[in-house]
Amino acid sequence: MMQLTMKFRILFPAIGMLALTLSGYAQTGSQKIAEGRVNAIMQPFSILMQLEPVVLNAAPELNLPSKKEFYSFDLSTTRQQFPGLIRWQTTWTQKGKNNPVAKGKEAVNLEQLVPLLVAALQQQRKELMEIHKKLDKMQEQSNRDHKTK
Repeated sequence: MMQLTMKFRILFPAIGMLALTLSGYAQTGSQKIAEGRVNAIMQPFSILMQLEPVVLNAAPELNLPSKKEFYSFDLSTTRQQFPGLIRWQTTWTQKGKNNPVAKGKEAVNLEQLVPLLVAALQQQRKELMEIHKKLDKMQEQSNRDHKTK
């Protein structure tokens, strides 16, 4: 019981420090947005429409499991349109005992697409709400027209 109490005495201040640190980072991010150092993503759908999705079939040079399909984006198009989305990916394989071999290849950094996808969803949601409002107004107008006849 004494050890458990001691662990809690050490653990709670550590959690408190972590919470303070994370809240500090969150405030720093919101300050950057407020100060204008971060720009909103404009026209996310037009950006997404420029990407060319492809299906990657199993290939020995890609180190993909056989009989499975993987989805990505065409590297040459992505490299031309969005060079910041391309990263160098290293994979390690074993060639015998104690002989690791590194293979490098270019890949699309899919994590960079997450904010773009969120912005596109937000834009779509906003447009959908505007359409719902217009539809509601049209229905109200139609109901009023039918009642007056």
